Amino acid sequence: MSTPKAVKSILSLEKALHILEIMANNPAPARLLDIAKQAELPTSTALRLLSTLQANGYVNQEPESARYYPTLKLYNLGSCILNSFPLVDIAKPYLRRLADETSHSINLSILQNDRAVLIDVVDCYTESQTITTYRGRAVPLYCSALGRAFLTGFSAQELDEYFRRTKLEAYTPITLLTTERIIHEVSLARQRGYAYEPGELRSGIAGIGAPICNARGEVIAAISLAELSSVMTLSTIELYGAKIQKTAMEISAVI
Repeated sequence: MSTPKAVKSILSLEKALHILEIMANNPAPARLLDIAKQAELPTSTALRLLSTLQANGYVNQEPESARYYPTLKLYNLGSCILNSFPLVDIAKPYLRRLADETSHSINLSILQNDRAVLIDVVDCYTESQTITTYRGRAVPLYCSALGRAFLTGFSAQELDEYFRRTKLEAYTPITLLTTERIIHEVSLARQRGYAYEPGELRSGIAGIGAPICNARGEVIAAISLAELSSVMTLSTIELYGAKIQKTAMEISAVI
C-alpha cells in the first residue's frame, strides 16, 4: 500500500516530467510564469520542480533574463536510446541513398503520443541550411507530412478518436483546421502513396512524407523531406513523392 509520502513523490515526478516534455517541445528559453501556465501548476510548484531539474543538469537559466531552457543532457539520453533503435540502422542506407538522389535531408520518425517524433535525420550537406530540424523533434499529425503519413494508417474510428482528443491549432496562415479537409488530404495521401503539405507547419516550407509498414500492413514509421514552398511545382512534388514512396516501400519490405 502506497504511503502519502510515496504518492506525493510520484505526483511530483509526473509534474516534473510534464515540465520536461513542455520544454523539449518548445526549446526556446521560457519564463517561469509561462512554464507554470503551460504545465497548469502554481508558480511556486513550478519553481521548485525547475530548481530540482536544474540541480540535476536537465534545465539551465540564461544569466540575464533568468529564462529556463532544456540542456543537452536530455538530448544525450535520447541519443543513447535512438542509437539502440533497430529501425534506424535498417533504414539508414535507404535514407542515405534517398538524400543523395534528392539533395535533401531525410527524416525518419515514429508515432508517439499523437505526434510524429524524429528518430533520425540523414543530412544532405549540399542542401540549403535554411531548412533545419533535429532528432527528437515532435510534430503534430494533422498538419505535417510525417503526421499525415501516419494518419493514412488510421481507421475511420481511430481518426474520429484522434480528432476528438486533439486541439487543432494554426501554426501558419494556411494550416487546415477542419477535420473534413484534413481527412480529405489523408485520403489523397492514401491514394497516391505519399502525403504533401504546402507550409502548414512552418511558413514557406513544404513537406512530403510516406509511411513505412510492417508485414501486417500497419504503419510503424514514416519518412519525409522538406523544401521551400516557393520552388515546389506539381512536377517536383510528384518526383519527390515517387522517390519517397519507393524508399518507404523498400524499407517496409525488409523490416
